[in-house]
Amino acid sequence: MALAVTGFGEDITLPPVRVDGDATKKASKSYKFCWSAIREVNDVREDRFFAEPIIEAKGHKLAPANTTLTIQSQNGDINVPVSRDGAVENFPISSELLAENPLVVANKTKESLDLTLQIRIPVPNQKRFKYSELVAGLKEANHLFRKALGILGIFAPQTKDLTFVFAPASTVRPAVTVLWKGSPKTTIGDDGMLVIRIDESTKEDPDVLVTEIPEKIVAIPQRRSERLLSSCDQEATHLR
Repeated sequence: MALAVTGFGEDITLPPVRVDGDATKKASKSYKFCWSAIREVNDVREDRFFAEPIIEAKGHKLAPANTTLTIQSQNGDINVPVSRDGAVENFPISSELLAENPLVVANKTKESLDLTLQIRIPVPNQKRFKYSELVAGLKEANHLFRKALGILGIFAPQTKDLTFVFAPASTVRPAVTVLWKGSPKTTIGDDGMLVIRIDESTKEDPDVLVTEIPEKIVAIPQRRSERLLSSCDQEATHLR
């Protein structure tokens, strides 16, 4: 049975899904914990920059492409979509679910997933733009990381990388080329994503070429995450 809920201000109905196997062996946390954490992340925004919660595999790695989250409500299981870059974009915010406080269960084993955040920066609206746009975006993202210190217990030092996420339906393998003087550098992506290291101290401002305009550009803190989905404890002991 599907349940109509509110996710970040929009009414959505999510289809039910089942978590195969013994749920007690799966990564999980209480709805109350997830609700509190994700609401705080959703409040981190400034101008056109904003944070979104993401699921990561242990060791600060991209979560497997088939990762799913399921709220095991007494009224029926609710699927929480996880995008291919790990973003949890439509977590259902519901007073009924908060009162019930069911488990949120992943289809991965305990101790295997973390919840952290990433900062989305403005995406240039053309395939050729200046490198300084990426430098400015990274600096603002790090500013928001510092502003968000303490949320979810995350320790967020500055990051130096930006991740480009391209449309999954594209037939062109994504690439980003920075036209450094005398030594252009091209980074080619896998599965529609690629990561480039940003040099904030450079005196150059070369052009940047992309094979297509990305869906989003994000910065992810290199940090120690609060392990969110690590136990089947019903109590949200990490948030007061």
